Amino acid sequence: MNHDERERPQRAKKDRRRWCRGKVGVEHLPECRDYRDVKRAGFPYPLFEGWKVLVCKTCGKELAWWAPPIGGGLLGGRQKRTPPDWVK
Repeated sequence: MNHDERERPQRAKKDRRRWCRGKVGVEHLPECRDYRDVKRAGFPYPLFEGWKVLVCKTCGKELAWWAPPIGGGLLGGRQKRTPPDWVK
């Protein structure tokens, strides 16, 4: 094996998705918002009524979302789910 043919170790990629604006060490500042405000879903019917999205105040990244359970009708009704602590 020649000196030029040896494989050199590759540098690991930084985990930038976890951090705000891709800067390692900068935490997200989460804020609970309505789904319609974040997605600009201006539908005339109340499809997204009560849906919530957890968004970073600084960079706008969506960290999580929550929708209230759908009851009755064709789906047969689900048991009540309690919303996460961040839902306001």
